[in-house]
Amino acid sequence: MRSQLVRPISPPTHAAWLLRFAAEPVYGRESPALFVLAFFSLVIVTGVVGQWIGYRGKELNTGLEFFVVLWTIGHLAQSFHAKFFPDICKIIALFFLVSSTAPLAGAVLAGSNFPLADATLSEFDRLLFPGLYWPDMARAFNRYPSLMKLLCHAYVSLGWQPPLLIIMLCTLNQTRHCWNFVSCWAASLLVTIAIFPLLPAVGPYSYFGITEEMMPAILCGSAWHYPITLQHLRDGSISDLGANVLEGIVAMPSFHAASAVLLFWFYGKLAYLRWPFWTLNFFMWMSAVPVGGHYLVDVVAGTAIALCAIYQVERCGPSDGALPIR
Repeated sequence: MRSQLVRPISPPTHAAWLLRFAAEPVYGRESPALFVLAFFSLVIVTGVVGQWIGYRGKELNTGLEFFVVLWTIGHLAQSFHAKFFPDICKIIALFFLVSSTAPLAGAVLAGSNFPLADATLSEFDRLLFPGLYWPDMARAFNRYPSLMKLLCHAYVSLGWQPPLLIIMLCTLNQTRHCWNFVSCWAASLLVTIAIFPLLPAVGPYSYFGITEEMMPAILCGSAWHYPITLQHLRDGSISDLGANVLEGIVAMPSFHAASAVLLFWFYGKLAYLRWPFWTLNFFMWMSAVPVGGHYLVDVVAGTAIALCAIYQVERCGPSDGALPIR
């Protein structure tokens, strides 16, 4: 038999290796989050370069740079055809980059100074729910301190639920569901931030003069904190983007309601965790009004945004079904 001659392949030069890395494709599944990140970044850069607002790089850059490096590591790892590592790096990086730049972009857009929409939003509440009077509803909250405590815990679970979901889905090698979650999250944030400057609001507690001291059953003060930040951004008292605006200032639509729907849907992919997290996210959705200080119409809008995002993203591919944890 004739022996086959194999042409030796010389190791690539550093330049060729860098070109190969730069040419690695950005897959379609990460495109929605990258698009939203680019939009938020453009808003922030425009605000800072246009001197509408300052930027505290010492407070923000370290965290943002860490996640940019993490995404780059994931992009680089694609060259070695790793199955798990690139996706987990990119998913975590894009989730936190989008989540961090959204409130910064919202703070820039708060300077648009459209009239506050609280009168309009409270009127929508009365039209949707005849007989509703917010001060009476607020007083009713105080009659159920145990329920309010439960809702407060559900409200703050937004801080740890998404990272846990990402870890669980990636650990089960269900990266398609994980990318779908990040895409839905990014799309919902995009619509939320786009609507916000048109309908800025301080929320029903501030609008109706219901103070934090009048609501001892509400243990989380977010409903009274974000209106102060919003007002300071509008009057120029806050003139720089920093950690002080990362909490968020959006009332309409309610992203807490939107995120509760998204987490409800994607935790449903985990068969043995489905019911506990369905229950938790139902309570988080409920908490948007008494704890988050949202109008009821804010919750309706946030829910609609999340449902539309899920429909648009999930219809792009077949479902893999429920994923048991063994």
